[in-house]
Amino acid sequence: MVSCNDLLSLKIFENIKLVAGESDIYKTISWPYICQTLDFSEWVNGGEIMFLTGMGMDLNDKKIIELIYRCSKKGISGLVILTNSEYIKNISSNIKDVANKVGLPLFDMPWNIKLIDVNKEIASYIMQVKSNYNEEKEILSELLLSQDLDKQKIKNLINNSKLSLDKNVFVVNFSLIKDTNTEKISIEYLMNMVKSMISKYDLNSILGIYGNYITCVIEVNNKVDFTIQKSILVSIHKQLSKYANISLSIGSICENIFSIRQSYNDAKNSFKLYESNGWDLEIIDYDNLGFYKILFEVNNYEKLRNYCYSILGKVIESDKNANLLKTLRCYLENNCNLLNTSREMFIHRNTLIYRLDKIKTKLNSNLENPILKNELMNAIMIYDYLKCDKYNY
Repeated sequence: MVSCNDLLSLKIFENIKLVAGESDIYKTISWPYICQTLDFSEWVNGGEIMFLTGMGMDLNDKKIIELIYRCSKKGISGLVILTNSEYIKNISSNIKDVANKVGLPLFDMPWNIKLIDVNKEIASYIMQVKSNYNEEKEILSELLLSQDLDKQKIKNLINNSKLSLDKNVFVVNFSLIKDTNTEKISIEYLMNMVKSMISKYDLNSILGIYGNYITCVIEVNNKVDFTIQKSILVSIHKQLSKYANISLSIGSICENIFSIRQSYNDAKNSFKLYESNGWDLEIIDYDNLGFYKILFEVNNYEKLRNYCYSILGKVIESDKNANLLKTLRCYLENNCNLLNTSREMFIHRNTLIYRLDKIKTKLNSNLENPILKNELMNAIMIYDYLKCDKYNY
């Protein structure tokens, strides 16, 4: 996919300036279109980068502003205005203000640049990017979704990509966290943002869209490089978060490209764990999940459920508002310190003591046994895990 932002990297755009609509620069471009009439709606499908020469149109600021509103309504991705002394002398501040208002990237193109050359280069670039994207998508589909891994096929595909067969790799997933801010952003728009920012940091990677995820396979030299790359991705996430609420989930490092599905599943399952428990989704690193990593490897959900129920069953069954379980978790995480627990939960000390007394009665224990405290924490974490899995607790 090609965005308006990508055009700025083309040599022919060296003297074509972005003058408005920068906040929406990652809109996907389907094809270039030369506007020959103010009533252009029936000739476009949306997604075009439109060129306006002004020839034979008798344009003024009011007409151009009306055209910008029609561009926005029709879903035009960007508008390039050719300026000269005869047709459109300049792009006024009023025109720029409207372009910013409706979120339309607006470019100023000098008349002496040949329009046919610009269109030719854009069309050629779009075709090349589509070809590369399809190849990367085929690689990812084979690596992540194929039931029987065809190593020879992968070797043939990798030869034309940025990745190597023998280097360490890992997967990261970017996804939109649903709220009012993300309703305006499509998964394709997010893809363009991620692609652009990864390119700036020169990360060796391939990208694809899978459901609600932007999946990136990133190559690293070693574990030290892996740590460095993760810090870069956190920085990228911070930049992306200026546009919308976005989650970054990071999988484990793998020895080579053939084992990348494990990292993909780690990133996906980590996100699922956090989402199902209502935890902060901004940055999720599989390597920091501790005991949960072991649970991801367990297939016998019945045994996990039985263990959890044998330890916590009476608390869970009587906890209609989830206050007891939440209190027990916080109390254990604060090393059974009353003051720290009450502060973190924003409740009075007496309320905390009341809840703990109820928990102790249900468990038939004073919570002083260190082995029991470990088992309680394990059971709570298993309870978290079972909520995110297909097994319904």
